[in-house]
Amino acid sequence: MAGSPPDVRGEAADLDFDLDLILPRVQKPARYTGGEWNAVHKDHASARVRFALCYPDTYEVGMSHLGLQVLYHILNAHPDYLAERCFAPWPDMEQELRSRGLPLFSLESRTPLREFDVIGITLPYELTYTNVLNLLDLAGIPVRAADRGPQHPLVVGGGPGAVNPEPLAEFFDGILIGEGEEAILEIAEAAARKDRAAALDGLAAIEGMYVPSRYQYVPAGPGPRGVVTPVGEGPARIVRRIVADPDAPDRPVHRDSARAGDAGDYAGLHQRVPVLPGACLLRAAARAQHRDHSAAGGRGGGRDGV
Repeated sequence: MAGSPPDVRGEAADLDFDLDLILPRVQKPARYTGGEWNAVHKDHASARVRFALCYPDTYEVGMSHLGLQVLYHILNAHPDYLAERCFAPWPDMEQELRSRGLPLFSLESRTPLREFDVIGITLPYELTYTNVLNLLDLAGIPVRAADRGPQHPLVVGGGPGAVNPEPLAEFFDGILIGEGEEAILEIAEAAARKDRAAALDGLAAIEGMYVPSRYQYVPAGPGPRGVVTPVGEGPARIVRRIVADPDAPDRPVHRDSARAGDAGDYAGLHQRVPVLPGACLLRAAARAQHRDHSAAGGRGGGRDGV
């Protein structure tokens, strides 16, 4: 929910001081310092809606996720919106934060996550679900959506792991099922509303958005089990969101729009996990052996290689 931006300079200054003491005590401190080429720094006071885009894994894993890069670009290219990044800390950093009572913060401005209007969490796969809960707890945000009040940000999820949203339904205010390149700006408009109830109504009106508080889930008992039904006038079935024009010119995958404002080098991202030469040799040897075996009249099987 958008409101008057809090003055976070004092808390950010305290974080700067504490981080100077913490970073020498953790592995890979560059995970938490920010300052990369093309990172975007916008004024919190002039932004209508402030997003913290969170990836529930380490910096190295999250920065190789192109979906995060795309949403970061789209939001920061809009004059009214601001987006900053946050990643799950390694256990050594988590221990330092908890022992000092410090909240999880964004990379760009070191603003505590609880001060943003929207926490956007990527759900890449099921094994990160517990990281999502830990991330919210480190941020000082109530883990269950029912426990959040008007002073808390909206927590919205999306990504491949959101196709089956029910396992995480009680922890999110909204879960987008499908593609988010167009829906992200609609989410921002919904979050710009005055109060939490109005913002949730705005989320519920977005195609592909599942707002769990607007539905009733019956996990057990007499009658049908595992049934999700709308409480009010919401759709009985959520339609998966599909981007109408994947080649739209505002996408940062286009060279003419991949300029200052996109954190990271898209070409370099594909080079983070190089193909191992040994693996190539093993695969080539297996294929050669398969061909020789087939030529000799052996049982070739139905697979080429390993």
